[in-house]
Amino acid sequence: MIAKIDREKCNGCSICEAVCPEVFKMFYGDRASRALVHTNPVPKTAERFCIDARDCCKPGAIHVDEDS
Repeated sequence: MIAKIDREKCNGCSICEAVCPEVFKMFYGDRASRALVHTNPVPKTAERFCIDARDCCKPGAIHVDEDS
């Protein structure tokens, strides 16, 4: 499983990091906060949480390729 974040859609809410810290981390830049994927491929133990993070992402910034 591979996770990706569309940084143009990410609103920096940090829900993904709260739901799946094994995969997502927040980057606090000088202008805006954005999420980053820091673990790819997604560990088997975090797959369910990664999908939950995608489902919780209101702007739809998280994409998960479950076939990878």
